Amino acid sequence: MRDKLTAEITKLNLNDASYKGCGVSIVPTYVNFFFGNNGTGKSTIGKALKVDNGVEWQPGRSVSDYKVHVYNLDYINANLHSFHNLHGVFTVNEVNVAIQAKVDEKLAQKEKASTAFTEAGDAKTKKTSALQEALEQFQQECWEKTSDLRAEFKKTQANRMQKKSFAEGVLEVKTPKEHDVDALRRLYAVAYSDDAKKYELFPSIANPAALDELEGRDILGKRIVSSADTPFAQFLKKINAASWVQQGHEQFHKAAGTTCPYCQQPMPVSFEEDLQACFDSSYQEAKQALSDYYEAYRNAANVMVAPLLKPPAELMPGTDITPFTDKVAAIKGVIATNLQKIKEKIDEPASVVEIEDVATMLSELETIIDGFNTLIRENNSVLDAKPKKQAEYRTAVWEHIAFLLADQISRYKTSKSSLEDEISKLITEISTRRTAISTLTREITELNKDCVNTTATIESVNILLRDSGFQGFSIREKEGTPNVYEVVRPDEAIAENLSEGERNFIAFLYFYHQVKGSDNPDGSQLNKIVVIDDPVSSMDSSALFIISALVREMIQICENNAVGGDPATKADYIKQIFILTHNAYFHREITYN
Repeated sequence: MRDKLTAEITKLNLNDASYKGCGVSIVPTYVNFFFGNNGTGKSTIGKALKVDNGVEWQPGRSVSDYKVHVYNLDYINANLHSFHNLHGVFTVNEVNVAIQAKVDEKLAQKEKASTAFTEAGDAKTKKTSALQEALEQFQQECWEKTSDLRAEFKKTQANRMQKKSFAEGVLEVKTPKEHDVDALRRLYAVAYSDDAKKYELFPSIANPAALDELEGRDILGKRIVSSADTPFAQFLKKINAASWVQQGHEQFHKAAGTTCPYCQQPMPVSFEEDLQACFDSSYQEAKQALSDYYEAYRNAANVMVAPLLKPPAELMPGTDITPFTDKVAAIKGVIATNLQKIKEKIDEPASVVEIEDVATMLSELETIIDGFNTLIRENNSVLDAKPKKQAEYRTAVWEHIAFLLADQISRYKTSKSSLEDEISKLITEISTRRTAISTLTREITELNKDCVNTTATIESVNILLRDSGFQGFSIREKEGTPNVYEVVRPDEAIAENLSEGERNFIAFLYFYHQVKGSDNPDGSQLNKIVVIDDPVSSMDSSALFIISALVREMIQICENNAVGGDPATKADYIKQIFILTHNAYFHREITYN
């Protein structure tokens, strides 16, 4: 007995379905026939071959080196669903060698472009993620660093209460600027408070030097004495009693009569004349000037100080009035002392007195008042133009926030600019690669038009049916719908229903052309392993005859790989074939020779 020739599949180990628990190993050859009733394990063999389960190959070979074509019930259901979309059959026999070389070259270019496209896309994704991470980090830093300010100036944060929108607001600030936070805090409280109101200004001081510069002050530094030269006048001057005598005379001369009110001695008849002669007109005028200065000083002081003793009844919140009241009290004390000194000068005209200046103290008080009034005017002006001021202080707050975040803004903008530049370059590269892929795909498709001819395949099927004497139906392409086919009866009616046998017959004809040709647009073709499982189920004799002939043809192609193959048939792309059937007539038809 001759040894069995070894083909591509060297061994088949079966342990599923009908073989479960018993295990069967089969050593196949090039052409393999399996005959048996239903349930004996034929379909299990076919499925094992399809999924490469328990299959042993020639050394260095695997299922990826072959195209395994399996015709069974699963194949029929997959390819004849609703009788539409039979896959086009692209035969290698029609491939022009020169065109195929060009296709191979462009496929290599397309693969290279696709790789570059994918790499650029991946890089863009990473850069985009990095850009998003930089943004999120910037948002987090802005949010954390300004938590106190945001809480304090909450009403300036309208529509900016989330990290994302807040960071957007920071980036929109055109001119970051440092502001006095205390001033912002004070004015914000007015502009955004529902309880804010206007306040009365403190009284101002028109001229702090007015009292010090009051006319007649020089009289205080002069000694006021009489220039009379009578013996009595000389006596009074000598004992320095002129002022005392004059005061006493003014108080008691009407009540004393002819007796001295002090010593009770009789006075000379000429006493009045002698006394009047002691005080000349210049002396009297100087005393009057002193009295006038006293009144002028007192009146001017009252005019100046009286308003200061009545500050506004309601003070603006936060106003510390202590410096004001202390200074007013000090000024009042100095003025009182000055008035007392002037009065002493009036009592003793010959004395010299010096009063204290109040201009410096009044200027200091005016500075305090100006500070109060500046804040009050700000407060009142804010209330006079509240919407405008709110916008103004909102801008100021955001400028200050942006100033505080200057480092974060600079760092983020630098990172953003760099990443966006890289992303822009990658987008350009992606677009270039996409265009190249599209162009190459279009060129490959144009080249493949000469290698793919669905119409020729369908016509080949129809010729095969006609030449075989089959009259049950023909197949044609549905008008306006490429690769969708209609089954037409001899009376030109479109078949609505097909018998199981007809359905199986059409599926096998398609399978035959698929094995014979290629379903790849580029025309490439792997070596074939063919598995045929009960191809003539429910078929009539004419269909069975045609299928038997086609199977014998495939057997002859496979035998060309072994010694004794048909030399007239040059093709050898079917490297191994497995035929499984329970139909004795079909088995005889394909094995009789």
